[in-house]
Amino acid sequence: MKNRLKFITTTLVLTLVLGIQTPNSFAQNVGINATGSVPNISAGLDIDFTNKGLLIPRVALINTTDATTIASPATSLLVYNTNTILPEGVGYYYNSGTTILPIWTRISTGVTSSDWTLTGNSGTNPSVNFIGTLDAQDWVIRTNNIERMRVLLGGNIGIGESSPTEKLEVAGNILSDGFTNSFIISDRNTNGNENGLHLRTNGTNFWHIGQRGSLNEDLFFWDVNNATARLFISETTGNVGIATLSPDSRFEIAGSFGAKITSINSGPYAANDESTILVDAGLGAITVNLPAAATVPDRMYYIKKTDATNSVTIDASGGELIDGTLTQTLTNQFEYYRIISDGSAWYVIGTNISSGGGGGGSGFSNVQVFTTNGTFNVPVGVTNIMIEVIGGGGGGASGSTVPMRGCGGMGGGYGKSYLVVVPGANHAVVIGAGGTGAPGGPCSLGNTGGTSSFGTPIALQSTGGQGGNGCGSNWTRNGGTSTGQIAMRGAKGPDAQDNGRHYGGQSGNGSTYGQGGAGDTQFFGRDGAAGIVYVHW
Repeated sequence: MKNRLKFITTTLVLTLVLGIQTPNSFAQNVGINATGSVPNISAGLDIDFTNKGLLIPRVALINTTDATTIASPATSLLVYNTNTILPEGVGYYYNSGTTILPIWTRISTGVTSSDWTLTGNSGTNPSVNFIGTLDAQDWVIRTNNIERMRVLLGGNIGIGESSPTEKLEVAGNILSDGFTNSFIISDRNTNGNENGLHLRTNGTNFWHIGQRGSLNEDLFFWDVNNATARLFISETTGNVGIATLSPDSRFEIAGSFGAKITSINSGPYAANDESTILVDAGLGAITVNLPAAATVPDRMYYIKKTDATNSVTIDASGGELIDGTLTQTLTNQFEYYRIISDGSAWYVIGTNISSGGGGGGSGFSNVQVFTTNGTFNVPVGVTNIMIEVIGGGGGGASGSTVPMRGCGGMGGGYGKSYLVVVPGANHAVVIGAGGTGAPGGPCSLGNTGGTSSFGTPIALQSTGGQGGNGCGSNWTRNGGTSTGQIAMRGAKGPDAQDNGRHYGGQSGNGSTYGQGGAGDTQFFGRDGAAGIVYVHW
């Protein structure tokens, strides 16, 4: 009886304890609480305490693909990682992968989340935190669901361009540093015809570097307030023009220009980057030393003596020569030499010193003029000569009816050179014939003038000018050229009226050497004048 009472008492106590401390169990869900409340019917597990929490298992994951620490982890399995070496540190992680290939993904806490928030993130580490892709895909930025920028898998960046071929490619204009002071790179302006770099110095003034209008192969430098290009480079000819869009020579300036001038009163002086050297030797004789001709090919100096007292000596570098001698001397006041380097020696191309030492001469006392083909025999004792060669003028074009004349012919080229010669040697001289005028018919072209030359072998030649264009303009026609140390292209003949000129000449009727023939209102043009050769010694 006593043992039976003990069994009944124990059973009652266990029943009371279990009724209070164990969860309510039902067929579909479980409730764990201290009140015996029924679990919420929507929960498989309903835990309800006011002073206790749920402790998730603490696991030290090896990495975010750890399949070893927990064998075959189920998808959605939740743990608290305690290993600080994971990229996102300690925290709650769940398996977003599979049991075979788990991917442990950290749950965002809202403070040190791996997500980028709309209001910005703090505590980021640029060595591990980034915006981008982990797989082999491009990264795209959109607004209004339209792609605006793309970073390709290979690293090229396109703005407004989905297939950039360079590190940075922008489909559109680029504006830098605001509106009033900036530079813009564009493929057009507001008129759609000015491509290149636009420099804005204030809100209204621009400088443009690039292409312009229909001349889309030429290069322009111009400002918005001036229709004429400040600098122009022709794609067709390579000619460079300043303040002109139609340079006829390799370099042409439509206006004045300046060059550096140096004044000295002591020496010796080493000529440098100046163009003109004014020498006052009033305190004593001065020597001007030239640089090595090989280091400054095509360099030209104008050296003038300004005093009436002591001499000025111009000395070539090392063993180089100036017109065949080691030095040249200025003795009298206001005498000068203009000299040029051909890359191996220096040559006098201008002076006011006569052979007798007085001023006002050309430096040579003799001249032979050739107006027909011939031979120049170098006189005894002569080792230096100066030659001038002019090509034949181009023939004039025919016009149509009065008063429309054809265009005048182009002038022959002009060349000047200083040569070292051997006494007694013979040199052939060829005179270029003038180009014949247009043979007949309205608006016909004139014929090109002949080439004049000097030397055996040829040392200098100047070609003839082209014939005049038919009715209209001589824009596409050119004067003759030359191979001389000093070379000047023949001038263009006037458009649809009279005749051309040789360099430095005046308009005439093809009677001055090298002139182009006149255009005419009849069905023929006038003949250009023949060339000419001058030999000075």
